[in-house]
Amino acid sequence: MMNNYQIKHIYVGNELIMYKLFFWNKNSLSIRVNKKDHNIHVYVHHNISQKEIDVFIKNHITRYYHYLQKRKINQKIDTNLNYIYLLNEKYQLKIVPTNRKRKYEIFGKNIYLQCKKTTDKTFLIKQLLLNYSKQFVTPLFHKWLKKMKLSNVGLNFRWMVSRYGVCSTTYPYKITLGLQSITCRKEVIEYLIVHELVHIIHPNHQNEFWKCVENYLPNWKLLDKELLQNSLEYLTE
Repeated sequence: MMNNYQIKHIYVGNELIMYKLFFWNKNSLSIRVNKKDHNIHVYVHHNISQKEIDVFIKNHITRYYHYLQKRKINQKIDTNLNYIYLLNEKYQLKIVPTNRKRKYEIFGKNIYLQCKKTTDKTFLIKQLLLNYSKQFVTPLFHKWLKKMKLSNVGLNFRWMVSRYGVCSTTYPYKITLGLQSITCRKEVIEYLIVHELVHIIHPNHQNEFWKCVENYLPNWKLLDKELLQNSLEYLTE
């Protein structure tokens, strides 16, 4: 029973916090950080109402979230990872020992990482994600800038531990997208871009914010769910 869970999320202010919701036989609620998957786990009884669950989570989840962030601040890509997703397409990672300069090469669905030392794998994967992001995400970003009639908005990419994107809502505006976003489907990446750009119009996650998102992407809820699923399951140590 405890292997079955629902992926949930909640906004506390502007902070998006994701967690896994489990149902157990105890007539109580519990929240903890799981040491194996490094996610927040919430345990509730089936008879407890959603309203009670929401109140409990809002009152307790923030401190667990901040604790988790301190533990994950130096998180690196799993060096045992033997595959990676690019635009939702799976690629096999193959290590090629070399005494030459570290680099990667893509042949079909295989990515060859030429490494001199073990730490080169992390470096090359991040370099791969950065280059793909610049090539494929940047045009999508400019497409939505034009569509939303926004200008003077910068775009940056970096490895992000706990989120997929962040928006600087003071001028000069800047969107920073996590390198992990390139692992998602194109439609999900577009939702992420729209989500962050809407923050320039409506800084907070209030009703006007979500109405604006829905105006551009009517199916945003499905895309948001897929993005959250990806963020909890992918590239965690």
